[in-house]
Amino acid sequence: MAASGNISSAIQSKAVGEAIEDVVRQNYLRLAVFYDTKAATIIQESPKYEFNNIMSSLGGALGCYLGISLISLFEFAELVLRFAMKAVRYGFGDRSGGLPRK
Repeated sequence: MAASGNISSAIQSKAVGEAIEDVVRQNYLRLAVFYDTKAATIIQESPKYEFNNIMSSLGGALGCYLGISLISLFEFAELVLRFAMKAVRYGFGDRSGGLPRK
């Protein structure tokens, strides 16, 4: 009995497989794609800036900005000092605002 059960299930699975093949043949399209050549294009990427170049550019820009800001800071300190000196002279009666006379 077991042998006849295996045979009948094999026949049924074959019939199911053929039915599936028929459905696929009737409802789907087979498409064959052919290439002109078998050559492949290799795309290789390389960084535009390497780490050393980035650090160099960043250091140069920061040096420029910090240099300008330090110069501006000293100029501002000089301006405050000049105003303070004029205020002190003005308070002591020297109204000319120029350098003290010898």
